[in-house]
Amino acid sequence: MIHTHRSKIIYTALEQQDVPIGKHAHDNNALISKYVREEHPTTKNQLDNWHAQKQLEMSPKTISEGLRKAWALHGMKS
Repeated sequence: MIHTHRSKIIYTALEQQDVPIGKHAHDNNALISKYVREEHPTTKNQLDNWHAQKQLEMSPKTISEGLRKAWALHGMKS
């Protein structure tokens, strides 16, 4: 909640100075994503580098675990 409030303050200050915002990189905060999507449709939501990399590192593990579980349900071995 506090991050969304701070983002609104920053957007207001930048708008007052006519600074366009093309991308908003953040830590995958759902409230900020919603705020940017609804209130600033021309601004693109984007994960910051650290969080984007964490998501990529987790993806293969999550996919392989899901396959093992699916195979186990059908009596197959990985």
